[in-house]
Amino acid sequence: MTIWTEQVIEDFFKEFVIDKFISETYMSLFERKIKDLCEETIPAQIKADIHQVEQIQRDRRSSKTIIREFKPIQITLQDIIGQLKLYGLKFATKDLIDVAQIRRIRDIGKGSFSTVYSALYFRKTKKNKNKLRLLETIKYTSNNM
Repeated sequence: MTIWTEQVIEDFFKEFVIDKFISETYMSLFERKIKDLCEETIPAQIKADIHQVEQIQRDRRSSKTIIREFKPIQITLQDIIGQLKLYGLKFATKDLIDVAQIRRIRDIGKGSFSTVYSALYFRKTKKNKNKLRLLETIKYTSNNM
């Protein structure tokens, strides 16, 4: 039994067996993915890009008109992305700081979702000057969606 086991192990680790195993297991899958990429995905992307360029070439609107049309969509998408980031910061953060360690000094700027302050952060015996971003939640209604 021992001799047979040693022979099986020796045969298993021979180079041609390993090559066959790798090619059957991984290379065929890799080749299928490359074939799919070259025959379907890339041509479809090229076709879509050509169609998009043709539409842009046919469009006779001024850049100001285009921007004016898409600005509300851009703002809505930025709001949604901001809400998703805010959700992540509220529920997925691990490095929370006690509010008592921070003192706001002055307002630096305001954005859609936050106000930035110059602030002092007290950590043990050190006092560091930092920028503090105070996030604000926005309540969505049917009027602002």
